[in-house]
Amino acid sequence: MADAEVGLLAGIGQRFLDFCERFGGHFRRRTRTVEASARHYVRGLLQAETKNMERMEEAIPEADHHALHHLLSESAWPERAVLDQVAQEANRWLGGTPIAVC
Repeated sequence: MADAEVGLLAGIGQRFLDFCERFGGHFRRRTRTVEASARHYVRGLLQAETKNMERMEEAIPEADHHALHHLLSESAWPERAVLDQVAQEANRWLGGTPIAVC
């Protein structure tokens, strides 16, 4: 692989980690964090051919489909706050006007 390709891949990887860090606080609580599971879930959505937890676990070796299931079905993370942040970031990137968050 050429040095330019390695640099490009490293840049993509760093942007993904930065993305995860910006949202990570939504998945941390005083007594428990599901931040790693959230990161694995997003990686699974990007990398697994079939978007189910078992296939995500195959595509992401450090992922565990039970932890992914817990993240989506039982974990108390503020989905509205995540969606609001996604909307704000998309609005910023797409050149929109500031939006009010309810």
